[in-house]
Amino acid sequence: MGSNKRKSTQPRAAKQRYVAAQHAETERLYRRQQHRKAVILGVILLALAGITALTTFILVT
Repeated sequence: MGSNKRKSTQPRAAKQRYVAAQHAETERLYRRQQHRKAVILGVILLALAGITALTTFILVT
């Protein structure tokens, strides 16, 4: 009787591991997307700062 219980929990455990792996992959993709957005925003802000500094330098001199 005990072996029947053990056998019945194996598919459920496998499905839980599969769902957890899917969730982890989704989380990884979301974090990668957020990181990409942050890098792009940083590059844009750095470019704007450079343009502002260059414009200020040209206008002052």
